[in-house]
Amino acid sequence: MKDEKLMAKLAWMRFQIVPIDTNHFQSVDNEIDYDIEFSEGLTQIIVKVDIGNGIKISTLEKMLDSPKELLTDYLGTYYSAELESEFQINLASNRLYFKSKGYLPSHLRVAGQNLFLIYPIYADTYADKFEFVRDQEGRVVGLYRCNDRVRKLYFSKQ
Repeated sequence: MKDEKLMAKLAWMRFQIVPIDTNHFQSVDNEIDYDIEFSEGLTQIIVKVDIGNGIKISTLEKMLDSPKELLTDYLGTYYSAELESEFQINLASNRLYFKSKGYLPSHLRVAGQNLFLIYPIYADTYADKFEFVRDQEGRVVGLYRCNDRVRKLYFSKQ
């Protein structure tokens, strides 16, 4: 709530939403039309975005304040042979953090199953995306990292 209006925050954007029914909301007075619907058990959010030349539909999984046991799979050191570079994924206060040499830790925010984002500091940059890869047994074996300069750069878990 802000100034007695119901607001939504999606990535770096904030906009007003109005209820259509109990689990269904629409954006108002926004450049982009958003249609947001919560599932019955409130475990998923379905977001429909009218991008002018069509409607894009995304399903977001609810994983807020994940138990520590669920996050420990992601912990470790990740290495890119292509870049000859590594970084760590650490846990503090039930939150995952990305830590690279010479930089302060950055909070990895849940965006979906095995998908995390680091939101940009500056409005003119894109979020860093970390898409974790699991093997047949369900163990995390690596991740793909994407940002405004790189698409799907693979890092193996050491």
